[in-house]
Amino acid sequence: RLAHRELLADAPPDKRKILEPVKPVITRWNSFYSCFERAVQLQPAINAYASHYIKRIRDEDTYAESRRNKLPHAPHWMRSDGLTTHDWAVVTEYIDALKPLKAATKRLEGRGNSGRFGCIAEVIPVFEYILNYYKSRVLAYEAVEYNAHDEAPEDHLAINMRAAWAKASEYYSKLDLSPAYYAATILHPFRGLWAQYNTSQPAVRRLKVLSNDIDDAIDSIIDPTTASNSDEAADDEYTQWKLCERRVEKGSEYANNPIKYWLLMRDRYPQLSKLALDVLSIPASSCECERMFSELGDLLEPRRRGIQPRLLAAIQCVRRWRTAGLGDDKLNNRNSITDDEIEALYGVSAWDVGDSSNTNSDSETQL
Repeated sequence: RLAHRELLADAPPDKRKILEPVKPVITRWNSFYSCFERAVQLQPAINAYASHYIKRIRDEDTYAESRRNKLPHAPHWMRSDGLTTHDWAVVTEYIDALKPLKAATKRLEGRGNSGRFGCIAEVIPVFEYILNYYKSRVLAYEAVEYNAHDEAPEDHLAINMRAAWAKASEYYSKLDLSPAYYAATILHPFRGLWAQYNTSQPAVRRLKVLSNDIDDAIDSIIDPTTASNSDEAADDEYTQWKLCERRVEKGSEYANNPIKYWLLMRDRYPQLSKLALDVLSIPASSCECERMFSELGDLLEPRRRGIQPRLLAAIQCVRRWRTAGLGDDKLNNRNSITDDEIEALYGVSAWDVGDSSNTNSDSETQL
C-alpha cells in the first residue's frame, strides 16, 4: 500500500493494479519462478517495505543501546541494507534460468489444443530443448573470473546451472527405459526421427539458431536429410509409411494434431495407425489425470454420492466430448448442460439398472 500511494496520479492502469506476492511452495511446480517474477514486478513495493522495517528496527536498536537494553528481536534482513541493484540482477538471472522449465511444464501438462500439447511425442524434443539451453548457459560461465572485481557474477549461478544440466541429463537418460517415448516421436507425422526416412520429398537442411522458444528448439532437432531410396523396402506398414507418405508441413492441421492424422490413415495403414493412436494418446504428464480426478470430485456433490461408476464415467465422457467440440453444436455453444439434458440425450440412467447383488455377480463373472 505504501508503494501504491507513491505512484503518480497519471500512472497507467497496469502499474496501479495491486498485486500480491507469490509464496514459493516446494511441492508446486514453478512456484519459485512465479515468486521471483512477481517480486520483480513488485520491486518498488518490496524495496519500500524493506526500507520501512529496516529503518524502524534501526531506530529501535538505537533507543535500546542508549538505554543499555537488549536489542529487540527481528529477522536478519531487517538489520541489513535491503536488496541492492546487484541482488535484483541475481534474481533476474534466476528467472531466466527457470523460464525454460516453466515453458516445458506448460507445454507438457496438456492445456493446449486437443492432440497437440501434452502428447508423449513432445517429451524428447522438450528435453532436447532444456538440455541445449542449460548447456549453453554452463558454457557461457566457463570463462568468467568470479573474483575479478566486485561486480563480477557470483559462482553460485554457475554451480546451479551445472547442477540443473546434470539433473536434466539424468532424467533424459531414463527415457531409454521405456520405448514409448521414441515410438511416439517416430510416429509423429512432423517430429524428429520421421523425416530422415522419407524419400518422396527431398529437402535441404537449414541451420537454425537455438532460442528460448520450444517450437524453434524442436525445429532445430528435426533432420530433414533424406536417406537413399532402397529397392529392398520391407513389406510392413511402417516401412511403407516412411517411404510413401509425404512429410507434413509445419503449421498444418496434421502437424499440430497427430491424432487426427492417424485417424485419416486408418484405412491405408490399419495396424500401424492403431499402434500410433495407442502411443500418441498417452499423456506426457500426470496433470491431465489429476485434473480429471478433480473434476470428478467436483461432480460428486453431497447429493450425488450414490452415482454408480458407469454413470459417473458416462457424464465425464460427455464433458470431455463437449470440451473437444464434439456432440450437439447447440449444446456446445452453451456454458452449461443440466443432468436432465444429458439424460434426454444419452439415457445414462438406464445404464445402472439392477440391484447391487446383480452388479456384484456380474463383476465376479467378469473376473
